Amino acid sequence: MNNKAGSWIILAFVAVLAAGIAAGLFLGRSWPRGGGPSRSYRGGPPPSLERLAKDLDLTPAQKEEIRKIFERNEERLKEFHSQIHTHLNEMRSRLKTEIDNVLTPQQREKLNALLERHTRREREARRHGSSRPSPPPDEPKGEHP
Repeated sequence: MNNKAGSWIILAFVAVLAAGIAAGLFLGRSWPRGGGPSRSYRGGPPPSLERLAKDLDLTPAQKEEIRKIFERNEERLKEFHSQIHTHLNEMRSRLKTEIDNVLTPQQREKLNALLERHTRREREARRHGSSRPSPPPDEPKGEHP
């Protein structure tokens, strides 16, 4: 296999991996936190239970029922989120295995190093609240695998 074809395979793999990570970040940001429903990806966060209770003049019984609905829905969303991550991990694993079968041992080592560097950058970006990682010190801006 020539270097050009190997580069395209690596770029395709990194692009798919990045798409998976982006999907995970998107889903993670739209997941419920706490006792309310998940926020809509279109309209921002929904009103809190307290706000609904006040605006709708809910009785204590209504407020309790709605709180239970929120809790049930949160569990369903967590299960769905877990399933998505399981499927994404399976897909990434199959993709990696297929690509590894095409590469030489040296190319596999390089790919693993690229993926590890990409994973580190993503973790660092999440830790600092950035959705877009900056290049590490050993990789000047503008140079990408």
